[in-house]
Amino acid sequence: MLISSETTIDAFRDAHKYLLTLPKAEDPELDRESLLVFVFENLASDKSVPMYNGAAFLKIPDYSVEKIPEAVVEAEYGHYQKLLNVRVEGLVDYLKDNPFSKRAIIDVWTEQQVDLNHKAECLIYLMFRRCLGRLDLHVHMRANDGASKALLNFHIFAAIHKFVAGELGEEVGLYYHCSDSYHLYK
Repeated sequence: MLISSETTIDAFRDAHKYLLTLPKAEDPELDRESLLVFVFENLASDKSVPMYNGAAFLKIPDYSVEKIPEAVVEAEYGHYQKLLNVRVEGLVDYLKDNPFSKRAIIDVWTEQQVDLNHKAECLIYLMFRRCLGRLDLHVHMRANDGASKALLNFHIFAAIHKFVAGELGEEVGLYYHCSDSYHLYK
């Protein structure tokens, strides 16, 4: 299913409504599940996206309206800050030297993550690509919690997208977000 909305918050809400129309999931841990692809076209004007300065996320939105606990917000932002900061810095340097590369990829998946006894990243990769005079971002997630963390992920990756485009002097392009398992837990 393709979700295209004016803002990240609208897309999050539209995806939630869509999930509720689906039959119960086969996976015993999940209530509803679907592969979803999101396309965000107007990130530059989406006021809900936080600021990112390459080291920290600033002006994090108030997620209380979406009923996302503050501890979940802090944990998700902290996790991705720790996971991606150094990689984003390297990616910016790479794209400065190779502006038309199709290899500007931050890959976080490792073979150890297939072990079901350990936690695994939901994020597989971020790919940045200059296209039609803009910088696009492709995000691939193996899973997204459609009740809370998906919106945080949209915001975190959109903030990084805006930062990288700014560092390169590029216009913010399209943000594609593919989730192989966009779901609601039981």
